[in-house]
Amino acid sequence: MRIQIFDRQQRRVRLTATSRRFIEQAERLTTLRDRIVTELRPEADYVGTIRIGVAETVVHTLLPNISCCNTCIVYSDESI
Repeated sequence: MRIQIFDRQQRRVRLTATSRRFIEQAERLTTLRDRIVTELRPEADYVGTIRIGVAETVVHTLLPNISCCNTCIVYSDESI
C-alpha cells in the first residue's frame, strides 16, 4: 500500500492521519469478524462449507484468529 505510517518531526514520532484511519478500519474489521463469529457460532452440530473470497493478506492476518471458535478451517488457493 505504501502509506506513511509515522510522522517523524522534531524528534518525535507520531502516527500519520492516514495510519490512524487505517487502524480505525482494521478495528472495524476485527469487530465485524468477532460479531460474525458470535452470531454464526453453531448452537448445534451444523455441517457444511462456507467459501469466502478474500485477499491473500487477510488469509495470513485475520482468518487465523477465527479458528478460536472450535471450527475446522481449511485454506485453499482455488479459484471458484
